[in-house]
Amino acid sequence: MPQHGCVNHAGIEWISAATEDPVDTRCKWIREPFSPTLVGAGGLFDAVVMHADVGCAVLGILAARHQPVGAVISKAYSNRWAFFIGPGSRRAWRATVETEGLVRPSWYRYVGRDAWLTVPGPYPVLGGEAFLRWQVPPGTGTNLTCVTALGAAFVGATAADCSHPPEAVRAQDGVGTCPRCGEPRMSAD
Repeated sequence: MPQHGCVNHAGIEWISAATEDPVDTRCKWIREPFSPTLVGAGGLFDAVVMHADVGCAVLGILAARHQPVGAVISKAYSNRWAFFIGPGSRRAWRATVETEGLVRPSWYRYVGRDAWLTVPGPYPVLGGEAFLRWQVPPGTGTNLTCVTALGAAFVGATAADCSHPPEAVRAQDGVGTCPRCGEPRMSAD
């Protein structure tokens, strides 16, 4: 019986193809299935990394909208989640999330070409809080989340957040409203 968070054979083949030596990676995972591995972005995938609370909300929004979700990593040590999207999607991502100044680039990190991402091994660490694990493993359908669906869910998840950073204020004479929820806010200027 497969465990929750386990990566199946198709997922192992797919994610190992993004490593420098796919055959060596697969052999390593046979010996050490809990071992994290460094993979290159920009070939098979790019990724968007966000705060874990936002990532959890984004996953819920995508599920509620019946959107297919690709691979997702949770990183407990940094309180971040990484969603895998199509390679070369930076422009589409920014066009989706950075409209009208509602989302700032500091609210996420885009991992693309010439960047690396640490991924967990194919099996979850048993017991305790795994510091790095597959929230949604690859190989269970689509490996990549649609970038525009992810962007729309990200905007929706951050709009529901009430702890707005100071730069999220459209100020007029030092007083403004949060552009996400309309709450009156003092300008940081």
